[in-house]
Amino acid sequence: MSLVYLLVAAFAAPAPADTTLPSLQARIAAIAAALDGEVGAAAIHLESGVGVTTRGDEPFFLASVYKIPIAVALLRRLDAGSVALGDTVRLEPWDFRVGRATLSPNAPGGRGAFTVGELLRAMIADSDNSASDAVLARAGGPSAVTDTLRALGLGGIGIDRTELGTVLEFYGIDDPPPDHELRPGRVAALVQASRPADRRAALARFAAEPRDAASALAVAELLDRLWRGELLSARSTGLLLRHLEDGWIDTRLAAGVPPGTRVWHKTGSYAAAATHDAGIVELPDGTHLVVVVLVRQPRRDTDAADRTIAAITRAAWEFWAGGAP
Repeated sequence: MSLVYLLVAAFAAPAPADTTLPSLQARIAAIAAALDGEVGAAAIHLESGVGVTTRGDEPFFLASVYKIPIAVALLRRLDAGSVALGDTVRLEPWDFRVGRATLSPNAPGGRGAFTVGELLRAMIADSDNSASDAVLARAGGPSAVTDTLRALGLGGIGIDRTELGTVLEFYGIDDPPPDHELRPGRVAALVQASRPADRRAALARFAAEPRDAASALAVAELLDRLWRGELLSARSTGLLLRHLEDGWIDTRLAAGVPPGTRVWHKTGSYAAAATHDAGIVELPDGTHLVVVVLVRQPRRDTDAADRTIAAITRAAWEFWAGGAP
């Protein structure tokens, strides 16, 4: 069974008559092979279901790409009436996270009050880690999110940890202090104080047991079904897509298409473990292309990974923009 047939079958579309897809697949595989690292990629024409992949079934740690399924789980609760965008969430000083952060306490004592809607936007458009853990809690926690995905037929995506838990495991902090002591400064100090040997051992464990993980094809299916309105109400679908279009990074997928092209995407970055982008780009004829590129490297080179993601996106965009299939 050919690669193209497998992809088409997975997306429930008719078998394509076009015979040029293998050339696109070879081009994308060559771009991926030129990078010092591992690349899983999928490019699917959304309206036809036709696409290609390289290492598309291999699971990768998702980093901040995992915020998309968390958002879906939260918005499912909103659609069911158990959560409202106007609900207020108070973040204590120990609820703020290291890494990407745009939220800041807005009251004396280091406490910040935010609505669920504000946290959702900060998590997706700004990739804020404090917002992510707050939204994850309102979605029921990691196991509840994974159960929601499985109930939707998206069993290839696992959500296993909070942002805080990921940091502690990644840097080998096996015996952290109580949660109420884990303010961002304290976490940063623990990371700095961890021994290099412990970090290397932790990284080896982290890589050997991928959690918070999915394949490029699994993420592509999530985006495909989100776009089609199969996961959320029309209102919630539109809200999430608006946040994805407002993303703060304009490299990776966005650098692979002409200026002015509409792009809905979510990036993910995590040391050598992840330089990702996953999203939907609009083609000149008004149809759409789902592109997911997941990268892990033995030695972090974000610029090289960014260029690889842009080049794969450009190859796919040029193929479909040129009239095929």
